[in-house]
Amino acid sequence: MNPGKNIDPKRDQNYGNTSDNDPMDDAIKKVKNIQELTINQIDEIAECVAKILNDKKIKTNQIRNVYGYISRVRNYYNNKSNDIDEVKNMLIFLKPKLAYIAGRIGQVKKSKMDKFYRAAIDSINEAITDEQKKKALDNFFKLSEAIVAYHRYYAG
Repeated sequence: MNPGKNIDPKRDQNYGNTSDNDPMDDAIKKVKNIQELTINQIDEIAECVAKILNDKKIKTNQIRNVYGYISRVRNYYNNKSNDIDEVKNMLIFLKPKLAYIAGRIGQVKKSKMDKFYRAAIDSINEAITDEQKKKALDNFFKLSEAIVAYHRYYAG
């Protein structure tokens, strides 16, 4: 992970391709260690992902549907923070929902939104200590909220 690397989707002529320089692939790689992300990295990744989703014509309601579920999980976590395993299980259940959305809406699959969230969820599940799990969950919730905010900004 290179924290100083800017993953601006407009910087690369191969933007949107499945090459090694695909900015969504860069974002996916970065969230694979979600518990290690700083707030600046979360902000950078969220803005990049939101730009990509906007450029791929992902509608706000599609992102908000995913975020709505994540928000319910966050509320459960905030009310019962000692039940981290149940929160992780709830997030695992988001993975088939993402697969369904990607299968139903071709633009979601092309944007790799489903792969991005799946990688972040997998990273949460790989956290070992309670401290790592809490940090991973907190970062995931912040990242998800920031993506919605930036997408709204870019979608106008």
